Amino acid sequence: MALHLANLSSEGINVCLAFQDTGCTANNWPWRKEGWWVIGPSQTLVPNVFAVDLTTVNAFAALYAITFSGDADWHGTGNNFYNIPAGVPFFDQCLGDNTNTPRQVDFEVLSFGGNANLITYLGPAAGQIRTVAPFIAVTPGFGAFFISGSGFAPGSAVSIVYNYFPSSGGVTTNSGDPSIVSVDSSGGFTDIVSVSTLLETGNLDVRATDSNFPGLSATAFVAVT
Repeated sequence: MALHLANLSSEGINVCLAFQDTGCTANNWPWRKEGWWVIGPSQTLVPNVFAVDLTTVNAFAALYAITFSGDADWHGTGNNFYNIPAGVPFFDQCLGDNTNTPRQVDFEVLSFGGNANLITYLGPAAGQIRTVAPFIAVTPGFGAFFISGSGFAPGSAVSIVYNYFPSSGGVTTNSGDPSIVSVDSSGGFTDIVSVSTLLETGNLDVRATDSNFPGLSATAFVAVT
């Protein structure tokens, strides 16, 4: 369970985050700023500060990112201006503490929306930010089902496990031999999974889990008609 950050750009990026910390009292802002996390092109990273169930922390955080070259960045548009260091050594200080932080930038607000796990995609173009929860859609067919997903780690792989409960009784499962599907560069995938017994009405329970980031997992329970 965590917040995942995925770099979809062609250049490495440095990321800093602002998040609630009631231990901070500088300028009466109970928030902390921390960075830089380094994420290479097409890589996904879980910042240690958000390697948690997101439902157990404040519902919002904020993010700023910049490429290694400094030619492009990802920032907000809501006037959330905070001071950060000019260089890239790691820093960790209260949000209201502006010691050695000569650069002021607008942070992008991230809303967790009651989700335990999320992934924030940065790119592929500068300024493009989207935060989503893992999701799958399943459509049963004759002897197979079609599955598509989004909100997974780009370039990773997804393990698909299903249980099919026909109306006549019993269960067909692939839990011991899951299907493995590649995730594309945008964090999505599509696949057709054969189920030889999927020939009558019943119910289909499907789970897709990112092989490299287990927190990125989604389920679907659909009726077979």
